[in-house]
Amino acid sequence: MYKFVLSCAAIATILVNASAQTMSGLATDNATIQPAGPRSGSSGMNYFNIEGSSNGNNASYGVIDFAASDFAFGAGSVAKSLSLTFTESNASWTKPGDLNFYIATDGLSSAIRSQGLKFSDNASSLSPVLIGTGSFDSTGTANNGKKDVYTFDLSGAGQTAVNSVLSSGQTLRFVIIADTATTAATWAGYSNSSASARPSLSVTAEPVPEPMSMLALGAGVVAFVRRRRSK
Repeated sequence: MYKFVLSCAAIATILVNASAQTMSGLATDNATIQPAGPRSGSSGMNYFNIEGSSNGNNASYGVIDFAASDFAFGAGSVAKSLSLTFTESNASWTKPGDLNFYIATDGLSSAIRSQGLKFSDNASSLSPVLIGTGSFDSTGTANNGKKDVYTFDLSGAGQTAVNSVLSSGQTLRFVIIADTATTAATWAGYSNSSASARPSLSVTAEPVPEPMSMLALGAGVVAFVRRRRSK
């Protein structure tokens, strides 16, 4: 009975230590990348647009940055999921459609505008890794102010990329690309006059139990099972 109590205590300790932790932060920069380059002027930072190929010269993908320092979970923690929250700031040409969400592993591409972001005008040069898909469902000026939340459980290459950026302290850079030719998603940007409308990111991480803790737990369980069998 005593060993069983010890085993339960070991399990409880590991479960407590492995509790999930969530941290959040606001975007530090964003840009709308059109065929001619980033959307210029203050509109390029106050707003954040993703438009499909049927939108001609306004076709675009979006790039948005968050500071890794806002998500300092500490050594041994692994990001398990994340949520991106955007506030709709729609226009007459806003249209629904599907979106692909990527984490970019290249945070050191050549600068192509002086205001902040550093990246190439070709999304593929950002070495993006797909983390999930989502949909934008508004039309015209409907739903202005609505919060759009995109939540992704991280796995595979996407999880590896996110955790690599977090551990290195680099910028968390997301690339959002229209997966429907007519998509025209319109959101408030990082420098929007309304702070509550600015894009935000939440990341949930869990500590990974140390190998020695797992060995101790296993040894306790084995000892308990053997004792039970000997009776």
